[in-house]
Amino acid sequence: MCSGTIANELLLEGQIDLVQYSQILNGSLGVHPTFFYECIWNVLGFILINIFYKKKKFNGEIALWYFAWYGFGRMLIEGLRTDSLMLGSLRVSQVVGLLCAVGGAALVIFGRVYYYRKSKAAVAVSAETEQPDETKETENGEDH
Repeated sequence: MCSGTIANELLLEGQIDLVQYSQILNGSLGVHPTFFYECIWNVLGFILINIFYKKKKFNGEIALWYFAWYGFGRMLIEGLRTDSLMLGSLRVSQVVGLLCAVGGAALVIFGRVYYYRKSKAAVAVSAETEQPDETKETENGEDH
């Protein structure tokens, strides 16, 4: 994908030199179709998250999976863009994507560990209350 508008913007921002500028104009140097990549990434995420929906362990887990998936993809795809908002040497969208990915994944792990411990404790309590009391008397009054 190439355009004169992109070439002009890149040249004015100092991201390319005159040789690269002419390569963009003649079609030999282009930019990535990041919107297309993002579309494919989101469709793939939709399919995977719907598959994992059946295995969710706690309320909100699917939303956290989405934050992690989308954030990770956003972080990768933003690295290919030529018109990113920069804060010093960092691309803001990459930082936000990384935070969403790490935060979402961490909360999924935390939620699953919490669910596992809670269900294990519930099984232990259930097993405790179902054990027969060996000191109960039988119908004829004898102790065991």
